[in-house]
Amino acid sequence: MVLKIEYILLVVFLILSLSMIGISPTSIPSSTVVNDEKEILFEEFSLVEVKERSLGQKLFAKEGIKYKTDLVFKEINLTDEQGNNIQASKGSYRDDTIAMENNISFRRYDGLTFVSEKLNYDIKSKLLESDRGFALDLNGSHIGGRNLIVHLNEKNISADRIEARIFFSD
Repeated sequence: MVLKIEYILLVVFLILSLSMIGISPTSIPSSTVVNDEKEILFEEFSLVEVKERSLGQKLFAKEGIKYKTDLVFKEINLTDEQGNNIQASKGSYRDDTIAMENNISFRRYDGLTFVSEKLNYDIKSKLLESDRGFALDLNGSHIGGRNLIVHLNEKNISADRIEARIFFSD
């Protein structure tokens, strides 16, 4: 069986044409996900930290989208092992920090509450930080300001531009 020169030229022409338009076995897209592509979508889910002798933090969300580098939540509700609770419309988790925004409501186990539009929660250090305005209520007193920092382990709170109405009980 003899190959005709026309067939050989046709195969060479086909290979050259395909290589010119960029089709080669190495150009087929891989199955790895680019940073901005969704990997997993969760709906109406909860994450519970289980410790050796108790339950740790509990996170509930209406929706969670896992990307390569972070996890984005809608309608987040987070409670830690001390009973502190944070609720927000949006949140994203990356590197042990949850960045939340829109309609944030915080309630500490002793009754202290505040609302803000943006909040970062460092899970390891138990530090809450908001660079936006806030309104804080405790024992009938109302405090407003900016740049709120709450150390949950130390019961230490600081802020800038404070305006307050403080009521003392007898």
